[in-house]
Amino acid sequence: MNAPVSHDAPGDPWSMPLDQIDVSDARIFQDDVWPDWFARLRRDDPVHFVADSQFGPFWSVTKYKDIMKVETNPRAFSSAAGITLLDQETQYKLAMTPEKVPPLPPSPDCPAPLACQARVE
Repeated sequence: MNAPVSHDAPGDPWSMPLDQIDVSDARIFQDDVWPDWFARLRRDDPVHFVADSQFGPFWSVTKYKDIMKVETNPRAFSSAAGITLLDQETQYKLAMTPEKVPPLPPSPDCPAPLACQARVE
């Protein structure tokens, strides 16, 4: 990813207004201060919308039960456009094509992975 990185401090998540919190800001990870940012969101806005980020608008879901609700209800919550914070053009270039999908390893549930994979597709 070619996200621009600033060397300015990202600010204090406990005192800034919620609408200014953007957990896609690389500085919070670069400076290893991300736990406070996510703790603030979990406490005050567990389903947080970022309207304006360098990657465009996105939702940040930060509590386990909310994440599970989203993950188990694909009809209501679609990830058809992708689940990563990349621009769409880059994202589609990185998409896995069938020849790039690694083979599944054998498991007790599926001793013949290619046959099992075919059933899923």
